[in-house]
Amino acid sequence: MKGITARHCLHSSFLRVHRAEEHLADLRQRIAAVAQEYQYALFPDHHPDTGDFVIRSRMGKPPVIRIPGEIAVLVGEFSYNLRCALDYLVYALAVLNTNRQPTGTQFPIESSKESFNSRRNTYLKGVSCAHVAMIERCQPYSGCLWAANLRDYNDFDKHNRFVNVRARAPITRSTDPIPGATHIISAPISSSRRETNVYVAVSIDILLGKKSPIAETLEEIKTGVAQTLADFDPDFPQ
Repeated sequence: MKGITARHCLHSSFLRVHRAEEHLADLRQRIAAVAQEYQYALFPDHHPDTGDFVIRSRMGKPPVIRIPGEIAVLVGEFSYNLRCALDYLVYALAVLNTNRQPTGTQFPIESSKESFNSRRNTYLKGVSCAHVAMIERCQPYSGCLWAANLRDYNDFDKHNRFVNVRARAPITRSTDPIPGATHIISAPISSSRRETNVYVAVSIDILLGKKSPIAETLEEIKTGVAQTLADFDPDFPQ
């Protein structure tokens, strides 16, 4: 135990969160760069028969938004650091309760109560019952979505390949001026053939999977981990 304290181990968790915040800031800048690159390279085209707007490319090809591989790398590094922060927490809790250095501890993230209970004497060996109950509140089967996402992104990145990052270009349109409008198109309204100016904004969304906005989803995970550490922090010697 010489030179190692429970407080030091929890401090390591906070450092991991700080590192994840740096990754997230870097990722936001890269997402903004992709959006800026494609916002004006793509344009809305009015279909006279359906009245809908479709996205076209100025290059005369189907619109393809290419996402730099570094974005997926950052998602993996972000997830790894936050997963470590939680594992460090469990180690520190075991040290706090037993005054010994445990082996094999880990923060469980389980989809069922049965699976969680099976980790009691392995991953949570040496952790007090009160702290186990607090950890249980952070489980996916208890309704904790951020924990499920962290587990899935970290495991997929670690064992398979980069997480699936994709892009879409949604269109917002209005007959009144709207913030971020990139085009003004003269188009017929309703069933009449009278034309009016339609304000159209083309935005670029970078997603995790099919529909999760990447920055917002990762921010929720980071907030969840940081709040979990804050919940346990008062139990450690200051």
